[in-house]
Amino acid sequence: MTLSQLRYVLSVARHLSFGRAAEECGVAQPSLSVQIKKLEDELGATIFDRHQKGVRLTEVGERIVKQAQTVFVEVDRLSEIASLHQSRVNGRLRLGIIPTVASHLTPYFLGPLLKEYPDLEIHLFEETTENLIRELSDGRLDAAILSTPEKVSYDLVERVLYYEPFVLFAHPKHRFLKKSAINIQSLQEENPVLLDETHCMRGQVEDLCHSKKTSKSKVQLEHGTLQTLITLVDHQDSYTLLPALAALDLRPEQRKRQVREFQSPQPHRKIGLIFSKSYVKRSLVEALEAVILAHLPEAVEPRLKSKMSVLSPKATHFKTN
Repeated sequence: MTLSQLRYVLSVARHLSFGRAAEECGVAQPSLSVQIKKLEDELGATIFDRHQKGVRLTEVGERIVKQAQTVFVEVDRLSEIASLHQSRVNGRLRLGIIPTVASHLTPYFLGPLLKEYPDLEIHLFEETTENLIRELSDGRLDAAILSTPEKVSYDLVERVLYYEPFVLFAHPKHRFLKKSAINIQSLQEENPVLLDETHCMRGQVEDLCHSKKTSKSKVQLEHGTLQTLITLVDHQDSYTLLPALAALDLRPEQRKRQVREFQSPQPHRKIGLIFSKSYVKRSLVEALEAVILAHLPEAVEPRLKSKMSVLSPKATHFKTN
C-alpha cells in the first residue's frame, strides 16, 4: 500500500471517474486503474463498482475513503510540525472566497501576504457559499472567506475578519438619491435589483428591503456578478445594495453621484475566515488572518461597534450534504 494509491482512490471518489481522476493526478488512466486494482487485491476488498453508467463507491469503499482522508490529514500534520519547528510560513494554501468579496478584498491583502511570506503558494477559488462549505468539509479547501451566519457547523472554526456596511447604489435619476442618507424603512416601498439565489447576499438584502413581501423587480439577474448588477441599475430607473468594498471600486464621480449611506444603525454583513477544526496548518491561517486585518481599508469595521445591525445569510447556504 502506498500514498500514491490512496491519492488515486481519493481522486476517483471525488470525481466518480477514472478518466478525470487520472487527469487530476497527472498519470495515464491505465496506470491509475492498475494501481487501484493492486490496492483492492491487497486489501481483499472492492473499493469501486465499475459499470457502464459510471463509477460508484461500495459500502466498504466509503469506509476506506474516509480512512484514507484521515491518513492524508496526518501526513499534512508531519509537514506542519516541521514548518513550526523552522518558524516558517510556507507550503500551499487553498483559499476559497465568495464572489461578492473576492475581487474587492484580495487587492488589499494578496500583495502584502506574498511579500511577507515569499515561500507561500496560494491557490484561490471563487465559489458560492454552499460550494465553499462543501469543499471545506471534503478537505479540498484549507480555508474560506465568506459571509457567515450567527452559528456555523460544529466541525468548522470561524475567525471574524470584519463587518462590512451596505450602501445604496441607484440610477442617477432615482428618487432615493435626492436624500443625503437613506432610511432603511424607505426601501420597503420598492424592490431592488438582486443577485440570484446562489449568492448569500441576496437573502440579506431581501430581509433588509422586505422585497419578498412586495412585487418582484422587472429585472431578474441569473448567475450574474456585482459588476453586472451595477450595469443593470445604470440602465434603468432602479437601485440595488452594494457591500462597501464594492462601492470603493466605483469611479469617484460615480460614487459621489450614485451612492448613499444608510442612517444609523447601518446594515452590515459579517465576513469571516472559516476552516475545519481538523485542519493542521494553523500557521497559514493565522498568517493570512493577521495580514488581512493589518491591511483593511477604513470602509469596514474590524470590530463590532454599537448602532450596527448585522445581517446573517440564510442557513440553507450552509448545507454539507
